[in-house]
Amino acid sequence: FNPRANISRQIKELAEQLSEYISAPIYKTYIRSAVAVEEAQANRADIFDYAGKSTVAEDYKAFIEEFLKGVNE
Repeated sequence: FNPRANISRQIKELAEQLSEYISAPIYKTYIRSAVAVEEAQANRADIFDYAGKSTVAEDYKAFIEEFLKGVNE
């Protein structure tokens, strides 16, 4: 997610509308865009092994925690 990009904001708005329509949750954690994700994919590695200390890896960790917290409630 890039809050400065129009397309990101538009997709976020559409996702929120769809979420409301189908009664699905929207999570608060955003995954930022990062070259490390593309590099990890090209190297057939997960982001945690490839760039575990990157900001995008931290975003994924935060999302996983948020997701699991919701599942366990």
